[in-house]
Formats: sequence, C-alpha cells, structure tokens
Amino acid sequence: MDSIFQFSTVSAGNSNINSSEEQKLEKQIRQSAKRLMKIYHPDKIGGGGGDHSHYLLIQHAYSTLKDPTKRFAYDRFGPDFFVKCPECRTRLEYSQFFVKDIVIKHSVHVGVILLLRLLTGSNNNGNGNSNRNGFMTQRFYALLLLMITEAQVAIRNDMNLLNGLLGRWLIPIGNHFGIRTPFEAFFVLTEISMSLFYAIEYMWITIISTSNSIKNLKHQNDVAKSGDTSQEYHETQLYTDSFKDMSTSDLIEDLCETNATLLREIRLLQYQETMPFGGGGGGEKDKLKKLLNGIIEEILEKNPNLSKETLQLVKSSLKKQLKQGLKAPSFNKPNLTKQQEISQ
Repeated sequence: MDSIFQFSTVSAGNSNINSSEEQKLEKQIRQSAKRLMKIYHPDKIGGGGGDHSHYLLIQHAYSTLKDPTKRFAYDRFGPDFFVKCPECRTRLEYSQFFVKDIVIKHSVHVGVILLLRLLTGSNNNGNGNSNRNGFMTQRFYALLLLMITEAQVAIRNDMNLLNGLLGRWLIPIGNHFGIRTPFEAFFVLTEISMSLFYAIEYMWITIISTSNSIKNLKHQNDVAKSGDTSQEYHETQLYTDSFKDMSTSDLIEDLCETNATLLREIRLLQYQETMPFGGGGGGEKDKLKKLLNGIIEEILEKNPNLSKETLQLVKSSLKKQLKQGLKAPSFNKPNLTKQQEISQ
C-alpha cells in the first residue's frame, strides 16, 4: 500500500524551489502517477491489477498533487484538511483555517493538563510542589514552542525552519522512519509530547501519594508502639479555647481526653490489622464499642446533672469520632448554642 503514495512525497523537504524546479517537480509527479496507474489499472492483467479502489486513490492523489495550492496544503496540513475545509481555495484560506485548528487543539491539551492538575491537588501538601510547578511551566513552554512552529510552517510559503537548521537532522531522520511531510512530523511530535506529559503527570501523582502513605503509616506505627497520646491531646485541646468561660468546661475536657483515647485505640487497632498474622482475632471493633460505652458511663458519673439533650450530643460526637478514627486526628466541636443553653 505504501507504493501507491511513493509519488506523493517527492516534494517533501523541497518547498524552497524556483519555477524551473517547480516544473521538474510536476514532471516527476506526473511520471510517478502514470507508472502507478498502469500497474493498478482495473483492466490490466496481473501485477495487482483489478483493484479499482487503488486506481481511484491514485487518481485522487494525482489530482491533489498536480495543483500547487493543494500540494502546499497537503504537505503542511495533511489530507484531512480537504474534508475539513472544502470551501478553501487559496493558500491563505488553508493557512487561516489551520492556525485556528492548531490553537483549538493545543488549547484542549493545556486544558486537560490543568484539569489533571486541579483534580490531583495543586500542592500535594507541599511535597515536591516547587519541582512540579517548574516542570509544568516547562510543559507549557514546550507546547507553546510546538504551536508557534506549526503556525510558522503553515503561514510561510517557504519552510526555512525545516530546510535550514532543523533540516540537517530532522528531514534525514524523518525519511528513515517514513516521515516525509511536515504534517506527519508535527503529528508524531504532538502525540509523543502529550503522551510523555500525561505519563510523567501520572508518575508524579503516584510517587507523591505513595510517599504520603508511607509517612502516614510510619507515624501511625510509631504512635501505636509508643502509646503516646500527647500529640492527639494537644490537637484536641485547641478546641477548648472557645469554651473557657463556659460552665461545661469540665465536660469539654473530658471529651478531649476521650477523643485522645479513642484515637490511640483506633490507631493501635489499625497497626494490629497490618501485622502479618492479624492482631486480635477480629474482635477489635467490638472492643472499641465497649470502650465507647464505658467512656459514656464514666462521663455520666462525673456529670450526673447532664440533660438528655447534652448526653445525646456527647454520644453523637463520640460515635462520629469513632467512625472517623482511621482518618487524620480531628475533634467534632459541639454545637455552641446547645452548650450555651446548658451553661444557663
């Protein structure tokens, strides 16, 4: 099938030509087309003859390449643009349509990268944020350079950028891999760059999330082994500052101590479940429920005058803390209006 188009790339890398070279190029195209039409003519016996679709394809390619304007559009924009812009007749119309197309294409690429950035978090808790921001800036520069290069090739009649400095290595490498026209080169470069950007973004997210998980597990392991609740107590104690002037400060202090105890027990449970042979025979949740009921009874003993509303508030706060215990340490602040009613 490649032989059908062997005459369609004779102008690749030869756009800076004068009138005599233009005539020579058209002669080469005409000779190649005639030779292929003879080989694939439906009435020809043998040699792959009888394939009418190949013959029509050769005729269509020849009608495109013998027209200098269509050949200009084919070299830079590819055969799809004849379908996308059937009303285009001049080089200016093709170039204007192509510039709009590449702006939309690269805007979509930038939008996808920004969306991935937004969905995966803009700072990753500060881990490697500066390096990631620097790499994202470099990606935007790379896309901008690619877009400017495509636009330069599309707008200019000649292709000094490809035939000059880059032509020394770009065209030979492209010919080696069968890439002979600018639109093929830009298509390959765009696909490689976007695939590389997405792959590195995914690898970055995976590395950061894995690093955070390892740090969290190490911290939970240290807390479970030491049994130290000072950190949890310090975190929950911060919430008692807004209740200093309230008569229920003792109750709040009990809740803070209870919260620290629950966190320690839950983290110990999580550590036990990560051990190679388990850690308790599967009754850890029942133990935590019993612990919760015991704590509520202890609070009732210390505060015998608690109303039903306050008791329900305490229960809901502790149960919610129990459900969220495997997450980061937090304390569910009681409703201020209810506490004010109690103090009155």
